[in-house]
Amino acid sequence: MRSQRFIISGLLVSLSLLVAACSRSPPETQPMNDASHPDAEAIFENTSSLSTEPHRKWQQFDDPSQDGWSSEVFAEAASKSLKQIGKWIQSPETITANKLDTLALPQFQCKPLLPAFEKTVFDSPTLQVTRSGENPQKGKHKSFKGPIGLGDAIRQLASRFTAASDIRTKFKIFKVLPQGDTLLTEQYVELSGKLAEGIVEQHATWQALWDRRDAKQPKLLTLRLVDFEQVRSSQKTGPLFVDSTESVIGHNTAYKEQMLRGMNHWLLRIPNSGSLANF
Repeated sequence: MRSQRFIISGLLVSLSLLVAACSRSPPETQPMNDASHPDAEAIFENTSSLSTEPHRKWQQFDDPSQDGWSSEVFAEAASKSLKQIGKWIQSPETITANKLDTLALPQFQCKPLLPAFEKTVFDSPTLQVTRSGENPQKGKHKSFKGPIGLGDAIRQLASRFTAASDIRTKFKIFKVLPQGDTLLTEQYVELSGKLAEGIVEQHATWQALWDRRDAKQPKLLTLRLVDFEQVRSSQKTGPLFVDSTESVIGHNTAYKEQMLRGMNHWLLRIPNSGSLANF
């Protein structure tokens, strides 16, 4: 009998707790802004993990200088300098001594940013691929010194795109190594342009040594070619592969309202996204 009373009492207690839980009204939450509008400003539903400011913008949240990421801050500044080099490759006639002084120190030096020897690894009527050897700067090379030397190295590299139109450049830093007052970066380099007979495209890896005493305006000490590949196509109608996503599904409203938006847009609209702050 005693065991039966314990069982009955336990059931009653569990039932009362269940009723109490069901009777509670759900906590009120702040409504999210209309995400369909491109300029809509997100409101955090869970602000305790990310910020006490409900209208804090992503640019403020994703600020490496506020998180103590000095290498990330330097990489952003170095990327701006690399983009300037990209503009000079597109228009070498715009290179001036004053502008070069802002990117390179007087003791700057480098060898050509094109390999001394290139080996054909694929050759067909429509496509030719050449690559550098194991050491693209092995052998006799002219050395470029000082800011003026940097300009000469850029002009030499740009000479392969003299007859090209629609020249595109892209740099991506993938390694950052602090070394006292200097900092070593390695970056992928992509260059392409349209020729009358087709398209020329280069993929390279550069290693750069920067003076980092001024983190906001890093200056080059050395620049070295690590790897190089060039592709030439003889298809006059355009590139061999074309992104047709927009022509296929661009009429769908979800294409612009959802698919074209990046992680930063959706992160601020995900309830309880505080755990993603460590991503």
